[in-house]
Amino acid sequence: MQWRLGFSSLTLLLIIFIFISRNETAILFAITTVFALVLLTMFPDDQFISSAWPVKPFMYLGKISYSLYLIHLPICWLLAPKFYSWGFNSITHTMVITIPVCMGISITLSIFFYLYFEKPFTAKKLSRYSQRGGFKK
Repeated sequence: MQWRLGFSSLTLLLIIFIFISRNETAILFAITTVFALVLLTMFPDDQFISSAWPVKPFMYLGKISYSLYLIHLPICWLLAPKFYSWGFNSITHTMVITIPVCMGISITLSIFFYLYFEKPFTAKKLSRYSQRGGFKK
């Protein structure tokens, strides 16, 4: 319990640092560190947290993660240069505009690919597997 209090305190200090810092690289580092510390703090209560309703969207992201993995890079390659040419070229613009737009489009397309390609394909493979009594060597 004490180590969680330490992580929480460090997280709070980093959040304060984010709000008072003017260095964009330091802010980016602090945000990723806060995220990692929050994950480490939540780890012992894994079952309790996974049943909470705010976590459900992240669990769905876990289901579509392979489709998201395949889709996100082409989306980012297409959109990031466009945003850069439109003048969104600082780290702040990237964090506030480019990344959220790329994530939104990638997640939307990943849901489509998961529902119409990945899920039917894996269901077909699983039914074929169970009909044969498992894979034979």
